[in-house]
Amino acid sequence: MNVLITGSRGFVGGRVAQRLVAAGHHVTALARDANAADFARGKGMAPLLGTLANVQALAAAAKQADAVVHAAASMDPAFGPMNAKAVAAILDALRDDAIFVMQGGTLVFGDTGPSAAPQPVFAPIPPLRDRAELDRSVLDHPRGAIAYASYVFGGEGALLPGLLAAASAKGPVPYVDDVYWSAVHIDDWVELIQLIVTAKHTGARFAAAFDVSIREAAEHIARKNGTTSEAVDPLALAEKLGPFGASLALQQRFNATAAKSTGWAPGVLSLEPEDNSVGA
Repeated sequence: MNVLITGSRGFVGGRVAQRLVAAGHHVTALARDANAADFARGKGMAPLLGTLANVQALAAAAKQADAVVHAAASMDPAFGPMNAKAVAAILDALRDDAIFVMQGGTLVFGDTGPSAAPQPVFAPIPPLRDRAELDRSVLDHPRGAIAYASYVFGGEGALLPGLLAAASAKGPVPYVDDVYWSAVHIDDWVELIQLIVTAKHTGARFAAAFDVSIREAAEHIARKNGTTSEAVDPLALAEKLGPFGASLALQQRFNATAAKSTGWAPGVLSLEPEDNSVGA
Protein backbone atom coordinates (compact mmCIF):
# COMPACT_ATOMS: atom_id res chain seq x y z
CA MET A 1 0.00 0.00 0.00
CA ASN A 2 0.95 3.61 -0.54
CA VAL A 3 0.26 5.37 2.77
CA LEU A 4 0.38 9.10 3.51
CA ILE A 5 0.82 9.91 7.20
CA THR A 6 0.78 13.11 9.24
CA GLY A 7 2.26 13.33 12.72
CA SER A 8 4.88 10.68 11.97
CA ARG A 9 7.13 11.93 14.77
CA GLY A 10 4.36 11.96 17.36
CA PHE A 11 3.35 9.68 20.20
CA VAL A 12 0.84 7.75 18.08
CA GLY A 13 1.88 8.56 14.51
CA GLY A 14 5.51 7.60 15.06
CA ARG A 15 4.52 4.12 16.16
CA VAL A 16 1.98 3.69 13.37
CA ALA A 17 4.51 4.82 10.76
CA GLN A 18 7.14 2.34 11.93
CA ARG A 19 4.67 -0.55 11.94
CA LEU A 20 3.61 0.26 8.39
CA VAL A 21 7.21 0.56 7.17
CA ALA A 22 8.12 -2.72 8.88
CA ALA A 23 5.16 -4.39 7.15
CA GLY A 24 6.55 -3.36 3.77
CA HIS A 25 4.22 -0.50 2.90
CA HIS A 26 5.45 2.62 1.08
CA VAL A 27 4.97 5.42 3.60
CA THR A 28 5.08 9.12 2.77
CA ALA A 29 5.40 11.37 5.82
CA LEU A 30 4.41 15.03 5.98
CA ALA A 31 7.60 16.84 7.07
CA ARG A 32 7.54 20.46 8.14
CA ASP A 33 11.22 21.21 7.45
CA ALA A 34 14.52 19.75 6.28
CA ASN A 35 15.26 18.19 9.67
CA ALA A 36 11.90 16.44 9.69
CA ALA A 37 12.51 15.28 6.12
CA ASP A 38 15.87 13.79 7.12
CA PHE A 39 14.19 12.08 10.07
CA ALA A 40 11.57 10.55 7.77
CA ARG A 41 14.21 9.22 5.38
CA GLY A 42 16.14 7.75 8.29
CA LYS A 43 13.01 5.84 9.33
CA GLY A 44 12.43 4.44 5.84
CA MET A 45 9.77 6.94 4.76
CA ALA A 46 9.57 9.34 1.83
CA PRO A 47 9.15 12.94 3.02
CA LEU A 48 6.48 15.34 1.75
CA LEU A 49 7.82 18.78 2.64
CA GLY A 50 5.13 21.03 4.09
CA THR A 51 2.61 21.46 6.91
CA LEU A 52 -1.12 21.00 7.34
CA ALA A 53 -1.51 24.52 6.01
CA ASN A 54 -0.31 23.32 2.57
CA VAL A 55 -3.72 21.93 1.66
CA GLN A 56 -3.06 21.71 -2.09
CA ALA A 57 0.06 19.58 -1.60
CA LEU A 58 -1.78 17.40 0.93
CA ALA A 59 -4.70 16.91 -1.43
CA ALA A 60 -2.40 15.97 -4.30
CA ALA A 61 -0.58 13.42 -2.13
CA ALA A 62 -3.85 12.04 -0.78
CA LYS A 63 -5.11 11.47 -4.32
CA GLN A 64 -2.16 9.12 -4.92
CA ALA A 65 -2.52 7.24 -1.63
CA ASP A 66 -4.26 3.99 -0.84
CA ALA A 67 -4.58 5.16 2.74
CA VAL A 68 -4.11 8.38 4.70
CA VAL A 69 -3.32 8.19 8.40
CA HIS A 70 -3.94 11.48 10.17
CA ALA A 71 -2.09 11.43 13.48
CA ALA A 72 -1.03 15.08 13.73
CA ALA A 73 -2.16 16.65 17.01
CA SER A 74 -1.54 19.80 18.99
CA MET A 75 -2.95 21.68 22.00
CA ASP A 76 -2.29 25.01 20.22
CA PRO A 77 -5.63 26.83 19.69
CA ALA A 78 -4.52 27.71 16.16
CA PHE A 79 -4.24 24.04 15.29
CA GLY A 80 -7.98 23.34 15.23
CA PRO A 81 -9.02 25.53 12.26
CA MET A 82 -5.93 24.56 10.24
CA ASN A 83 -6.53 20.90 11.01
CA ALA A 84 -10.18 21.09 9.92
CA LYS A 85 -9.22 22.62 6.56
CA ALA A 86 -6.53 19.99 6.01
CA VAL A 87 -8.90 17.11 6.80
CA ALA A 88 -11.57 18.54 4.48
CA ALA A 89 -9.04 18.85 1.64
CA ILE A 90 -7.79 15.29 2.12
CA LEU A 91 -11.29 13.83 2.25
CA ASP A 92 -12.27 15.70 -0.91
CA ALA A 93 -9.22 14.31 -2.74
CA LEU A 94 -9.52 10.73 -1.48
CA ARG A 95 -10.05 8.04 -4.09
CA ASP A 96 -13.12 5.79 -3.85
CA ASP A 97 -10.92 2.78 -3.06
CA ALA A 98 -8.82 4.54 -0.42
CA ILE A 99 -9.24 5.01 3.34
CA PHE A 100 -8.78 7.98 5.70
CA VAL A 101 -7.96 6.96 9.27
CA MET A 102 -7.73 9.44 12.13
CA GLN A 103 -6.86 8.95 15.78
CA GLY A 104 -9.58 10.10 18.15
CA GLY A 105 -10.09 10.84 21.82
CA THR A 106 -13.32 9.74 23.47
CA LEU A 107 -13.93 12.96 25.41
CA VAL A 108 -15.94 14.11 22.39
CA PHE A 109 -18.63 11.75 23.74
CA GLY A 110 -18.74 13.27 27.22
CA ASP A 111 -19.95 11.24 30.19
CA THR A 112 -21.02 7.76 29.06
CA GLY A 113 -22.57 6.74 32.37
CA PRO A 114 -21.67 3.55 34.26
CA SER A 115 -22.13 1.15 31.32
CA ALA A 116 -20.24 0.88 28.04
CA ALA A 117 -22.33 2.55 25.35
CA PRO A 118 -22.86 0.35 22.25
CA GLN A 119 -23.30 3.45 20.05
CA PRO A 120 -22.16 6.57 21.93
CA VAL A 121 -23.41 9.97 20.81
CA PHE A 122 -21.36 13.13 20.62
CA ALA A 123 -21.61 15.22 23.78
CA PRO A 124 -18.18 16.88 23.95
CA ILE A 125 -16.66 18.73 26.85
CA PRO A 126 -16.54 22.47 25.93
CA PRO A 127 -12.91 22.59 24.70
CA LEU A 128 -13.68 19.78 22.22
CA ARG A 129 -16.84 21.03 20.51
CA ASP A 130 -15.01 21.86 17.28
CA ARG A 131 -13.22 18.52 17.40
CA ALA A 132 -16.56 16.72 17.68
CA GLU A 133 -17.73 18.50 14.52
CA LEU A 134 -14.57 17.39 12.75
CA ASP A 135 -15.08 13.81 13.88
CA ARG A 136 -18.66 13.90 12.57
CA SER A 137 -17.42 15.03 9.17
CA VAL A 138 -14.94 12.13 9.03
CA LEU A 139 -17.48 9.51 10.08
CA ASP A 140 -20.04 10.90 7.62
CA HIS A 141 -17.56 10.36 4.78
CA PRO A 142 -17.92 6.96 3.09
CA ARG A 143 -14.14 6.34 3.31
CA GLY A 144 -13.59 7.83 6.76
CA ALA A 145 -12.54 5.99 9.92
CA ILE A 146 -11.59 6.95 13.45
CA ALA A 147 -9.76 4.79 15.99
CA TYR A 148 -10.82 6.08 19.40
CA ALA A 149 -9.06 5.58 22.71
CA SER A 150 -9.78 6.78 26.24
CA TYR A 151 -7.16 6.16 28.92
CA VAL A 152 -3.98 5.47 26.92
CA PHE A 153 -0.91 4.38 28.85
CA GLY A 154 2.63 3.18 28.10
CA GLY A 155 5.53 5.23 26.76
CA GLU A 156 5.67 9.01 26.91
CA GLY A 157 3.07 11.38 25.56
CA ALA A 158 -0.31 10.05 26.71
CA LEU A 159 -2.36 13.10 27.71
CA LEU A 160 -4.35 12.04 30.76
CA PRO A 161 -1.72 9.88 32.48
CA GLY A 162 0.62 12.79 31.82
CA LEU A 163 -1.72 15.19 33.61
CA LEU A 164 -1.91 12.89 36.62
CA ALA A 165 1.86 12.44 36.64
CA ALA A 166 2.38 16.21 36.48
CA ALA A 167 0.05 16.66 39.43
CA SER A 168 2.34 14.47 41.54
CA ALA A 169 5.01 17.18 41.36
CA LYS A 170 2.68 19.41 43.40
CA GLY A 171 1.57 16.75 45.88
CA PRO A 172 -0.52 13.58 45.88
CA VAL A 173 -1.94 12.33 42.58
CA PRO A 174 -5.64 13.29 42.63
CA TYR A 175 -8.58 11.11 41.63
CA VAL A 176 -12.35 10.98 41.96
CA ASP A 177 -13.81 7.78 43.39
CA ASP A 178 -16.07 5.45 41.38
CA VAL A 179 -15.03 6.78 37.97
CA TYR A 180 -14.07 4.24 35.29
CA TRP A 181 -12.45 4.60 31.88
CA SER A 182 -11.76 2.19 29.04
CA ALA A 183 -7.99 1.75 29.03
CA VAL A 184 -5.59 0.64 26.31
CA HIS A 185 -1.83 0.33 26.01
CA ILE A 186 -0.37 2.53 23.28
CA ASP A 187 0.93 -0.47 21.35
CA ASP A 188 -2.52 -2.07 21.30
CA TRP A 189 -4.11 1.18 20.08
CA VAL A 190 -1.51 1.45 17.32
CA GLU A 191 -2.17 -2.15 16.31
CA LEU A 192 -5.87 -1.32 15.91
CA ILE A 193 -5.01 1.65 13.70
CA GLN A 194 -2.79 -0.54 11.54
CA LEU A 195 -5.58 -3.11 11.15
CA ILE A 196 -8.06 -0.43 10.12
CA VAL A 197 -5.60 0.95 7.57
CA THR A 198 -4.58 -2.29 5.94
CA ALA A 199 -8.09 -3.79 5.78
CA LYS A 200 -9.68 -0.40 4.95
CA HIS A 201 -12.35 -0.58 7.62
CA THR A 202 -14.56 2.52 7.78
CA GLY A 203 -16.50 3.96 10.70
CA ALA A 204 -15.60 4.25 14.38
CA ARG A 205 -13.64 1.68 16.39
CA PHE A 206 -13.09 1.91 20.15
CA ALA A 207 -9.83 0.58 21.60
CA ALA A 208 -11.33 -0.58 24.87
CA ALA A 209 -8.97 -3.26 26.20
CA PHE A 210 -10.17 -3.22 29.82
CA ASP A 211 -11.84 -0.93 32.37
CA VAL A 212 -9.67 0.92 34.84
CA SER A 213 -10.77 3.12 37.72
CA ILE A 214 -9.22 6.56 37.87
CA ARG A 215 -8.30 5.68 41.45
CA GLU A 216 -6.32 2.66 40.18
CA ALA A 217 -4.66 4.83 37.53
CA ALA A 218 -3.71 7.47 40.11
CA GLU A 219 -2.30 4.84 42.47
CA HIS A 220 -0.32 3.29 39.63
CA ILE A 221 1.22 6.64 38.69
CA ALA A 222 1.88 7.47 42.35
CA ARG A 223 3.82 4.22 42.82
CA LYS A 224 5.91 4.91 39.72
CA ASN A 225 6.64 8.48 40.88
CA GLY A 226 7.31 7.59 44.51
CA THR A 227 4.44 9.66 45.83
CA THR A 228 0.90 9.13 47.13
CA SER A 229 -2.62 9.50 45.77
CA GLU A 230 -5.72 11.10 47.25
CA ALA A 231 -9.45 11.26 46.59
CA VAL A 232 -10.64 14.77 45.75
CA ASP A 233 -13.86 16.56 44.91
CA PRO A 234 -14.49 16.85 41.11
CA LEU A 235 -14.09 20.61 41.32
CA ALA A 236 -10.60 20.13 42.75
CA LEU A 237 -9.55 18.29 39.60
CA ALA A 238 -10.28 21.39 37.54
CA GLU A 239 -8.25 23.51 39.95
CA LYS A 240 -5.30 21.10 39.88
CA LEU A 241 -5.31 19.93 36.25
CA GLY A 242 -7.39 22.36 34.17
CA PRO A 243 -10.36 21.56 31.89
CA PHE A 244 -8.95 18.30 30.54
CA GLY A 245 -8.04 17.16 34.03
CA ALA A 246 -11.58 17.93 35.16
CA SER A 247 -12.77 15.37 32.61
CA LEU A 248 -11.26 12.66 34.84
CA ALA A 249 -14.46 12.99 36.88
CA LEU A 250 -16.49 11.74 33.88
CA GLN A 251 -17.30 8.12 33.17
CA GLN A 252 -15.62 7.03 29.91
CA ARG A 253 -16.57 3.42 29.17
CA PHE A 254 -16.77 2.05 25.64
CA ASN A 255 -17.65 -1.14 23.84
CA ALA A 256 -14.81 -2.83 21.90
CA THR A 257 -17.04 -4.99 19.69
CA ALA A 258 -16.42 -2.91 16.57
CA ALA A 259 -12.67 -2.87 17.22
CA LYS A 260 -12.56 -6.63 17.68
CA SER A 261 -14.44 -7.12 14.40
CA THR A 262 -11.18 -6.12 12.67
CA GLY A 263 -9.34 -9.03 14.30
CA TRP A 264 -7.98 -6.79 17.05
CA ALA A 265 -7.01 -8.60 20.24
CA PRO A 266 -5.30 -6.38 22.83
CA GLY A 267 -2.25 -7.88 24.47
CA VAL A 268 -2.09 -5.76 27.64
CA LEU A 269 -5.09 -6.18 29.94
CA SER A 270 -4.04 -4.29 33.08
CA LEU A 271 -1.89 -1.34 34.07
CA GLU A 272 0.67 -3.43 35.95
CA PRO A 273 2.39 -5.22 32.99
CA GLU A 274 3.13 -1.81 31.45
CA ASP A 275 6.85 -1.82 32.29
CA ASN A 276 7.28 -5.19 30.56
CA SER A 277 5.42 -4.17 27.40
CA VAL A 278 7.03 -3.19 24.12
CA GLY A 279 7.21 0.58 23.86
CA ALA A 280 6.54 1.21 27.54
